Amino acid sequence: MKTILSYLLMVIGIGQALAEPPELNLAKDRDAVLTAARKIIESDPFMTLVTVDAQGQPRTRTVEHSPPDAEMVVYVSTIPSTRKLDQIQNNPKETLYFDGPDDKTYVSIMGHATVHTDIDTIIKNEWREEAAREKFWPDFPDNYVLIRIQPKWLEVVAPDIDSRESDWRPQAVIFD
Repeated sequence: MKTILSYLLMVIGIGQALAEPPELNLAKDRDAVLTAARKIIESDPFMTLVTVDAQGQPRTRTVEHSPPDAEMVVYVSTIPSTRKLDQIQNNPKETLYFDGPDDKTYVSIMGHATVHTDIDTIIKNEWREEAAREKFWPDFPDNYVLIRIQPKWLEVVAPDIDSRESDWRPQAVIFD
């Protein structure tokens, strides 16, 4: 009996650990938090992409991003020779940081990145106007890579989205 109980407690604990990071302050109103997040993301054409290098050191860079899709997936484009692609191949966990227009708001997305070089995915998800794209990728779609960031969860600080008073943790939304 003790073994079965121990096993059940372990399974329940694993299920909770996989369901959500315990430190999150889950959104009181998921739709309101996502609406605020979308507004901040769309107001910030350049975000900070954080990857982790082979030594475990976080690396940041400013990148242009696509508008978020219905599931808050964001795309970043780059060339095949950048360090960020090697870092993503070694550790696909990424953090995206979007700074709000008033310096008092932000969105952080913690997610999983995948690299796409196939023409169909590139054409389907390219968001830039042709003139802007041609400046950096005159041979488009050659020498062009898309990074797709699928959110695991996001956190938002915004005027109408209160952080938890006891520890200032922002409200969070978890994605399936």
